[in-house]
Amino acid sequence: MNYIFLDIDGVLNDGLYLLLKQDEDGALNEKMIELFAMLVKQFDARVILCSNWRHGFTDNMKPRILTVRYFDGTQEDSRCTKLLKMLNKYGVRLCSKTSEAFANRPDAVFAYIQENLEAEDKYVIIDDDFGKSYPEIMAELTPHLVQPDFNKGFDDRCYIAAAKIFNN
Repeated sequence: MNYIFLDIDGVLNDGLYLLLKQDEDGALNEKMIELFAMLVKQFDARVILCSNWRHGFTDNMKPRILTVRYFDGTQEDSRCTKLLKMLNKYGVRLCSKTSEAFANRPDAVFAYIQENLEAEDKYVIIDDDFGKSYPEIMAELTPHLVQPDFNKGFDDRCYIAAAKIFNN
């Protein structure tokens, strides 16, 4: 089975997009989501959320907060609800998330892999700011890491890099 560990900010949006949409909670770039969805479909991958956004989801991947209500009486979907709707539009489903017990992403991803993946499973980590961990953990994870440029987000270069990892 194929897995993609997904970060959100810097992957499904980029620095400029966030700057332009700074008044919008959870600004997502639809073009990046569409390209990401193509990768998921090509490799029939299960998507595991490793982003800090995971804190906004229950263990069964439902948003903890569905809508946000403002003082003026208006309301809108929460950023997690927006994410699910946008991914769903392109046929992508969040299957699970890494544990919230870990402070850094490498440790959370490594623990998820140890607990849930089989030896024959393949995985890609897509994260613009993955962080650091113990050398032996980083040695295991780094060959599976695709790091988008925060200012560009998930682009063709990332797609090709992820495909190469899955094809090896």
